[in-house]
Amino acid sequence: MNAWKEITIYVHGITPQEKVKSHTSTYKNLHKMINDELNKLGKNTLGKALFVEWGWKGSKGQDKYLAKAERKIGELTLAKIDKAKDKTINPLRYFLRDARSLFLYGIADMFYYVSSDGQESVRKNVFDKIFKELAKLSKAGKSIPEGLSLTCIGHSAGTVILHDLLYIIFSKRYKTVKELPVYKYLNKTLLNDIIVLGRNNQIRLRKFYTFGSPITPLFFRSNHMIDMVIKNYRKKKGFLKPEEIGIFDCNDLKNPRWLNFWDKDDIIAYPLEFLYDNRKAVIEDHYINVSDSVRKAHGEYWSSKKMAKYIAESY
Repeated sequence: MNAWKEITIYVHGITPQEKVKSHTSTYKNLHKMINDELNKLGKNTLGKALFVEWGWKGSKGQDKYLAKAERKIGELTLAKIDKAKDKTINPLRYFLRDARSLFLYGIADMFYYVSSDGQESVRKNVFDKIFKELAKLSKAGKSIPEGLSLTCIGHSAGTVILHDLLYIIFSKRYKTVKELPVYKYLNKTLLNDIIVLGRNNQIRLRKFYTFGSPITPLFFRSNHMIDMVIKNYRKKKGFLKPEEIGIFDCNDLKNPRWLNFWDKDDIIAYPLEFLYDNRKAVIEDHYINVSDSVRKAHGEYWSSKKMAKYIAESY
């Protein structure tokens, strides 16, 4: 490959906001903060940005009703809980109220995504949009052939969606496109185009940045994953191969290739590097303190200058 066209893909999670709105300004703010830091370091800035919306009315798929449904159920549930009178003293009760709110408005989207209906709706919306853009960019007229170099930036449930996207593109587990679990509902032409690019090394994963990620507890969403944990428990090589999501050895790319940011006050965020064969230090769990509030921590990564600085340093 003579040259690489840099693409940056952003995928949000569903955060505990009273009203979910477009994430464009949030995306642009983080994109600008990272580029400002890259400029300070004299590095090339992030490539063309692709902003993805899902799980609310800004989505074009069936998943557009998710956030509204979560808030309806959340309002009814929390109102009922608040009416319950209990005169006993429990210092954790205020924390539990916030935790329940976060669970209803933040974690419920993960239950939706791992359900068969939700997974199909979200993937059809998100994957088709990304594949369409990548296919268009790969066919842009250039005198010098270019490959697509992806930097994926995801938050919360968006980290799981991006992880699955990379697995679909790069995994060698499925020999043909028809064997892929998404074949029955994704645009088949787009899917085939992207898989061909991936297997011809015309798409690469440059960097994967995740924050507020629940990938670790969601490791148990299939019997295949559970079997891997049991069979590989004593091998100290992780349970997954990083190559399955596109982390291959590249002479011009430095490790770590995947940085996972997490805060102890964010009950949805987990470290994850031990899930993969990380003997080459391709994955780094980076602890970062974005907030001391259980309610606020999960959404504060987006405005963290410390995180933007560390992303720039590792890019």
